[in-house]
Amino acid sequence: MHKYIDKCFAAAVAAAFFTAGGVAAAPLTTADIDALEFKTVNGVSIRAVREGLVREAVGEYLKIRKDWAEVGFWEDVHLGDPDFFREAVLPLIERLDPPADRVVKGIATPEELEAYQRDFVSDWADFRLALGRLRAAWLEEGFFR
Repeated sequence: MHKYIDKCFAAAVAAAFFTAGGVAAAPLTTADIDALEFKTVNGVSIRAVREGLVREAVGEYLKIRKDWAEVGFWEDVHLGDPDFFREAVLPLIERLDPPADRVVKGIATPEELEAYQRDFVSDWADFRLALGRLRAAWLEEGFFR
């Protein structure tokens, strides 16, 4: 674990020192991080941390995804906005559902989990916020442009 802390500390110090001069320190690459292993009491590796992060994000996504007031509402003909659902929400759901399903079923490979962390975790974890941003953009486009 000390190697990880040393590298992070060195990167942070270098970034703080060189940022004032307009030069940023190079961040750790995924390969650098994967080569390191957390040596804790339970022997948890960075890969296990990544997998836990992905699973937490998927859980948050699915909780909101299944909530009618968050997602299904927009599809409702009488209360929601079916055009908004069809054109803005549905494409997002269609992009996020298949990899989330692989994570839930436990069939995602370590390489897929790495890609999911990079490409999907922020969308899964902030799904409610993504819906809000989509709605704001939809209304702005419809009313002000």
